[in-house]
Amino acid sequence: MTGEFNNFLSRGAWKFVPLQEVRDKGRKVIPTKLVFKLKDEIDVSIRFKSRCVTLGYMMVPGVDFTERFSPVATDEALKLQTAITLYNKKKGRTMENCDIEAAFLESDKETELFIEPHPAMVTCRFMTEEERKKFAIKLGKSMYGNIDAAIKFFKTLIEVTTEEKGMKMQQSQVDPCLLYLHEDDELKLIVTITVDDCAVSGHPDNVKWFMDGLESRFNITRGGTISKHLGIDYVWGFDEEKGKHFVQATMDKKVGAIIDKLERVLQREVKKKPSPGKPNEYLQKSDADSVNMDEYRSLVGQIMFFTTKLCPKTGNACRALSGFMPHPTETQWRALERVVGYLKGMKTRGVIYWEPDSMKIIAVSDTDFANCLETRRSVGCHFVTVGGWIIQ
Repeated sequence: MTGEFNNFLSRGAWKFVPLQEVRDKGRKVIPTKLVFKLKDEIDVSIRFKSRCVTLGYMMVPGVDFTERFSPVATDEALKLQTAITLYNKKKGRTMENCDIEAAFLESDKETELFIEPHPAMVTCRFMTEEERKKFAIKLGKSMYGNIDAAIKFFKTLIEVTTEEKGMKMQQSQVDPCLLYLHEDDELKLIVTITVDDCAVSGHPDNVKWFMDGLESRFNITRGGTISKHLGIDYVWGFDEEKGKHFVQATMDKKVGAIIDKLERVLQREVKKKPSPGKPNEYLQKSDADSVNMDEYRSLVGQIMFFTTKLCPKTGNACRALSGFMPHPTETQWRALERVVGYLKGMKTRGVIYWEPDSMKIIAVSDTDFANCLETRRSVGCHFVTVGGWIIQ
């Protein structure tokens, strides 16, 4: 907690003002709270982390904030970046990640906002209890919990990396969180941004140049070659028999949590299944009572997250299950159990991507004919591959 409070004070993010002065302006003082978390580090260690945040839901639109968008790179951008890196692996290309420390404190607060000093500031001896009751804090920087914190930091990061005074990276027109450096008819760098996490791919010298540029403006933690990023574990290798590089991307911890949660709900072990569904089996609405709707929604949401990241094979099953979020019955629960049983039986809870022979793009689409038993509509699907990788 002491380190967290020092983050604000050392950056000049907090200015103490008399509480009466704030009340005279007719302004609301936003409460704060501390969030504690055990965070998995890249080196597999666990760090005890505390974060002081505002109760953003009490902020007034148009007064305390004007924007609320949180830009993050799409899954397609990250997959394409990884595919391009692996395709150029023999040329020495690498893919590394970095984390910007206390990122939201790096952007200025454009609107005036007042917050309440947390009681822990008394515990950590930053102020007395009498002072805490007499003073409010005026924010000079953005802060976690603020509704506009993410977009403010993103604008600051883009200024550093793309403007004339910055690093002159180019911003993709399709995905604004994808930056690239194209010089001398060569794609030298690709960067995907997810809030305060950056994945950087290119020649090691170019990657170092980008990291050094960030470090001249922010405090960053360099993670080296990507081994853990956004909940995905990466293992890079080379198969001598095939003569190809590969990367194995898995989410063992996430899948294990899904299995454990369903087994707790069912109060029995889930059996392994060979497939996520049965051919020509369609789920239908029923007048039967809804069963454990909140747990059903939570489990389907977690499976959908894993599906979009690494497991397209469960895509059709997720589509079917998600149509019964308002009223899941025993039939849907049995279908959900089969999907989880399939995840439990997977040898690799993720995918293995092989070095592409080319970057050829192939798009495939298909549809059945009026096979939805409820609406008699057709059910369609599509996917796009680049070099054999399913990107979308």
